[in-house]
Amino acid sequence: MNNKKIYIQEAEKKHTAELIEYVKKVADETDFLTFRGSEFAKTIE
Repeated sequence: MNNKKIYIQEAEKKHTAELIEYVKKVADETDFLTFRGSEFAKTIE
C-alpha cells in the first residue's frame, strides 16, 4: 500500500470555474459519459 493521502472537501463558490472546466475536460476524454465537453451547459451564473 502506498502512503498517499486524499483530501476531500466541499466545493466552494470560488471553485466554480475550475470545476466546470474539469468536467468539460473529463467529458472529452472518456466514452463513459453521455455528453461531450461542448454539451455541458452549466455556467457560473
